[in-house]
Amino acid sequence: MEYPFCQKNMVADRAAHIVMAKRPGKNQAGMAARSAASEVVWRVLIDGSYLDDAFVKTVADYKLDHRDRGLVRAISATTLRRLGQIRNGLARHMKKPLAPKFAHASCILYTASAQILFMDVPDHAVIDLAVAQLRAQRKLHHLSGMANAVLRKVAASKQPLTSDGDGDGDGDAGRQNTPKWLWQLWAKDYGKETAAKIANAHLREAPLDITLKSADHKLDGLELPTGSVRLDAGFGRLEDLAGFEQGDWWVQDFA
Repeated sequence: MEYPFCQKNMVADRAAHIVMAKRPGKNQAGMAARSAASEVVWRVLIDGSYLDDAFVKTVADYKLDHRDRGLVRAISATTLRRLGQIRNGLARHMKKPLAPKFAHASCILYTASAQILFMDVPDHAVIDLAVAQLRAQRKLHHLSGMANAVLRKVAASKQPLTSDGDGDGDGDAGRQNTPKWLWQLWAKDYGKETAAKIANAHLREAPLDITLKSADHKLDGLELPTGSVRLDAGFGRLEDLAGFEQGDWWVQDFA
């Protein structure tokens, strides 16, 4: 599956995006984090930013607390890892993709679908917040009804899309989420079986091993035999972990 990752010439959508960024809808619980997540994805796919750069700039603009920053990171990373499946899922319920000038609306659909399909978030809450995001933007509010209907259909038919498959068929998640040119390169160099394993491995965020300077310092995670601590995927940004500024620990792969 081919899909564009950067389209820098979308001036009209950039204008809509800037307006939306100034109206995060903070009055509704969870709205600021969802608006920020869709903005991060917009910056990556449309503006060509790296994920880390997009994340840092966006959470600073929104002035989010630690909990919301973690949620934004989880939503945006999941969206980008699973973008092929997400687009395939949306395509089942849309006659055609939204026009390029509505790229920010597409990013809202992507982040909402990521939560519905791959995250432990109530479907109704995700849909309500996505619809509210669109209604808050003058140039996008007319798409709110469509988004409501499409996302409800995505939620009702999620099971086949969330299966990661065995790497042998068209339903393989790794292959769906890998650009065609990259899949072909891997298959040529390593064979289809190994290519599928590589692609599937990219769908999961790796754990991180932290070595503590002192046993007095504590981090939430699995304590390894060496005394290091393994943090599961989804821990957020290293800079937000306790002890980062003080140098109380460092990253070191236990293997």
